[in-house]
Amino acid sequence: MTARSIKAERIAYQIWALIQRTGGDCTLHDMAEATGESWQTCRAISGSRGWTTHYRKITTDIEFREVDAA
Repeated sequence: MTARSIKAERIAYQIWALIQRTGGDCTLHDMAEATGESWQTCRAISGSRGWTTHYRKITTDIEFREVDAA
């Protein structure tokens, strides 16, 4: 196994563990934070493992602000 594939396996395990721990209530940004990798890397790895249907695609913690209509 090469160093690159060992790293990919580590990231995949961390993603899998997060999905299991949260019951899929996580996003790519949550995965990136948990693994220390980019969300693009997490997307590629979860996609290659067939996990793209196992987590949320959008965030639900959007902050809304009132806009003054001048």
